[in-house]
Amino acid sequence: SMGFEFPAMAVEKILGGEAEEVEEAMESLTGIERIGEKMGAIGYLTRGSIMRIDLGIQAVVSALIPRLNPDLYPSKLPRAEEILGRL
Repeated sequence: SMGFEFPAMAVEKILGGEAEEVEEAMESLTGIERIGEKMGAIGYLTRGSIMRIDLGIQAVVSALIPRLNPDLYPSKLPRAEEILGRL
């Protein structure tokens, strides 16, 4: 999925030990409790143009590209078990 820049204040809170997770830092900055379960930081930062769920959808659809276009990706795609077995 796409990447985006977090506000410097959020990054400073994490690096400074004031927050352990991005959600905690963003809650502190925005006043929105459980922001990660709602719009996510991306929803807040884009003023609702992109929501957290959109990033998940984007990631899943992107992962399916080779399976949607087998003529462009002719090699045999490994099964999930094969990939996990290599880790």
